[in-house]
Amino acid sequence: MADQQITVLTAPGIGSLQITKTAAVGGADDNLFANPPGSRVLFFVENTDAATRAITVRSVACSHGRTLDITFNIAATTGFRVIGPLPPDLFNTTTGFVEINTDIATNVKMFAIAIPG
Repeated sequence: MADQQITVLTAPGIGSLQITKTAAVGGADDNLFANPPGSRVLFFVENTDAATRAITVRSVACSHGRTLDITFNIAATTGFRVIGPLPPDLFNTTTGFVEINTDIATNVKMFAIAIPG
């Protein structure tokens, strides 16, 4: 399965925003989110599966060659996590995306919102 690019929504400021969570995310493959320099993007992960799921936010090598992926478990049934904003120089691929993986795609949903400012 190819990498799945997930659209980043923009918060409306004063107003409201209809959120549509992704119907399915890529399991072992990368879920890609645009993360332009200077932006403030929050990434959301929801788990409605009956089991706890592992999530990994992949980092890239910094100017010193270090990497530090963010890994965490998300609780079964009602688990919900917010990630970010993430510094582009530590988390963006060469094409400007953040990669977030989960150990299984079933019942895991993700979305992202850019905060203007």
